[in-house]
Amino acid sequence: MFQEAIKGFAEYGGAMLPFMFKDDRLMLFPPDEDAQTEQGIKSFERMMEGGRVNQWLSRIKIHGTATDGKQLLFDTVDNPSDDNGFLSFQIDNVCRYSGNAGREVKFRHLSIQLAENSYFYGPSRFWNLSYDETGEHSIRHKTQRSDVWLGKYIYKGITVKVRLGEKSFLSYRGSDFLSSHTVVVLETSKLIDYDVAIALMHHVRMLFCYLTRRKNIVLEEVEFWKNRNNENQQRIHGEIKVFRQGEPENDKNRDMRIIPYEVIAGKADSLLQAIADRELYIEHLPANVKSSSRHNIGEMILNFAAFEREFSNLYGQEQIEGLRSAEYYNAREHVCELLTQESQRAATKKERKYYRDFIKTIKNSGSSFSSKMAYAMKRNRDSIENLVISKYGSCDDETLDGICNRLNNIRNMCVHGNLGLKFEAVHLSDLKVLLVLVYVMRLNAMNVGKQRMKEAIAGIF
Repeated sequence: MFQEAIKGFAEYGGAMLPFMFKDDRLMLFPPDEDAQTEQGIKSFERMMEGGRVNQWLSRIKIHGTATDGKQLLFDTVDNPSDDNGFLSFQIDNVCRYSGNAGREVKFRHLSIQLAENSYFYGPSRFWNLSYDETGEHSIRHKTQRSDVWLGKYIYKGITVKVRLGEKSFLSYRGSDFLSSHTVVVLETSKLIDYDVAIALMHHVRMLFCYLTRRKNIVLEEVEFWKNRNNENQQRIHGEIKVFRQGEPENDKNRDMRIIPYEVIAGKADSLLQAIADRELYIEHLPANVKSSSRHNIGEMILNFAAFEREFSNLYGQEQIEGLRSAEYYNAREHVCELLTQESQRAATKKERKYYRDFIKTIKNSGSSFSSKMAYAMKRNRDSIENLVISKYGSCDDETLDGICNRLNNIRNMCVHGNLGLKFEAVHLSDLKVLLVLVYVMRLNAMNVGKQRMKEAIAGIF
């Protein structure tokens, strides 16, 4: 895909310019010497003006037609380098397609291939291998339509159905005659454009970041298509290439470090929707397998943020009422009543606003990090019990409270810069409990079951 240099004509600045595209670099050539000189003068003037000040670079899409007649859409920022009128863009994504769609290409199907697809659901599961009386074997798909259902969600009013499919390659050279890969297949309820497709691709990438507990997920191949509704319509088919995704995972056990399909089978809708709604937090995930056992201040802050984000998403403030004593809540209510009475006597609007802010702050008190941890661990005790017992010898309330208090001290140390706290070996166990708890909270909300929960945690920790 996009291995050879592509040549053609592209529109930029209101003119059709010859181009050459290779790797992630798009070169636009001036049509003649006068245009070259004019472009060079414009670039010099921009340089003398000092460029943009306190402004984001605008994103643009450059449309082109290759010499083979295929259409191209180059996605980049409007900040080319200029070599004497010859422009060069670093491309983030490129879309290439055939058919009569013109510039506004729209489609309903996406096929996304990642290496992790096949770890999640092995491609051999799509095939039946059989032998005849002579010992000869044959291989065929299990069903005419072999896609495996994963789930569905809604994005910008569009229903997205997610399945797992299989992609095969025949080769008459080398020892591998047939190779097969699992792909994620998306089908949308209505036609989508390139921008929506990029968002859906990101959703799939985030899903596998979550399932593998690492962020180095590489989109290897992405295809899209729209079938003909009638004989007069031409079938649209194309591909999208994403550049600069980083290095893929090279750990020798990477195929085992994943939450398997069976864990979320039939229960993935809420997870997919959380991703589409930007609810699921993945910033705390390790960059790769190697870094998953490291701890530094920045990573610990992100881990604490991930817990509080999931707690807010799944439980919310009202769920932790009752963790504190009745005396505490009575005193809090009494203070709020007194402040409300005083606010009514406030002389100015600004003063009344301050009273409302104080009341809001006091009402939200009682939801400290340690109280949230205590609530989450006791609510999910069955799912973390084996881990806690293996680390501390017990999973009673006293043990859980000790974990909460120590994690609360570490959090305060990280957030407030109190580096005087001595980091001890037990804190590594505490952090492990925190990381597992973040996953357990979400998976229990999905009702994956006790045995499947063990499989999930064993797969990624």
